[in-house]
Amino acid sequence: MINLWSPPVRSALRAVAIGAGLVLGVGEVSAGYLVTPELRRECEVLRQRMVKEAKSAEAHFELAICLSLMGSIEESRDALETSKKVDPEFRRRALPVYLERFRQQPDDPRTAYRLACVYYFNDKPEEALHYFSVVAEHQPVGQINAWAFGYMGVLKGEQKKWEEAEQLARKGIGLERDAYALHLVLALALKGQGRYLAALDEYFIATRLKDEATPSKTMLLK
Repeated sequence: MINLWSPPVRSALRAVAIGAGLVLGVGEVSAGYLVTPELRRECEVLRQRMVKEAKSAEAHFELAICLSLMGSIEESRDALETSKKVDPEFRRRALPVYLERFRQQPDDPRTAYRLACVYYFNDKPEEALHYFSVVAEHQPVGQINAWAFGYMGVLKGEQKKWEEAEQLARKGIGLERDAYALHLVLALALKGQGRYLAALDEYFIATRLKDEATPSKTMLLK
């Protein structure tokens, strides 16, 4: 999914820490929030598919999407990068395919989420925002709504619309307060407004969640 741990983002977070006289590192992390057994099983099926279809860009892309919904941002990024290496033209060919899937299943938030991601990969932020908003407002509310708000916050941040990015990140956190990446988005939005101490607070929350989020502590709904 969207690379929240890219060098520019890491540099921005480091700038927040340096602004307060601190230097903190950012490492790999898996999110410590509730994961439904259905989503976990879906990711396992997609992992198996990826092994069998190692040269399928779609297989890697689908796994990246699923992992992003679990909060496994680092692993999601790796799957996405592999998808790009396997087939650099996949994102362009995928757009009409995923658009047609959405037309056939307009009430399925997963379909809208995937389409939003494909639009983002094709450098179409307004279209991506539209379909992420479809997901964010979907009823009943679930984990996917939180991530849609988070990625909308990322997009608004890329547009330097920091106040909107903050509002969207807070909506996501309101649904999934233990998802570290959402606090990271909020930290960046606050930094963009020059609110460095508030940004640092959110950054500390994100790193605390990182430290607490180990495989043995990841909770699963039974």
